[in-house]
Amino acid sequence: LYTEYQVDLASNKFHGINYKKGLGFVNAARMVQRKSNEYWLFEYVRRQLEKSPSEISYETTVLACVNPQRDQYAIFVHELGLEHRYISEKGQLKIGEKIFLKVASVSPRLGMLTFTLSSKYGGKSTKFAPAA
Repeated sequence: LYTEYQVDLASNKFHGINYKKGLGFVNAARMVQRKSNEYWLFEYVRRQLEKSPSEISYETTVLACVNPQRDQYAIFVHELGLEHRYISEKGQLKIGEKIFLKVASVSPRLGMLTFTLSSKYGGKSTKFAPAA
């Protein structure tokens, strides 16, 4: 943590620490760390997708509705420990509902990960498939 110490050199007395002095550096470091974690998580998913002969699907929990007009929800992907946004293909979802989603596309460099409903719904049209 970058701080600026205030010391009186004549009397060699310590007058405190100005924590706000380095706050910009701390915030920048947090952003870099967050982006790095996101990149490697998405890279992990990309490699799993590359290795798998079939789809990669994850159990998720609906946390909240972010945008009701677009059916956009905050979801939690259990296996990845990831909170992400998802636009529902089956219309309204209930908070706390468990759904299985597959990775539609992932691009670690662009910071992009998209999901669609998984074929765990029986391989039928997933537009109105019941939640698992």
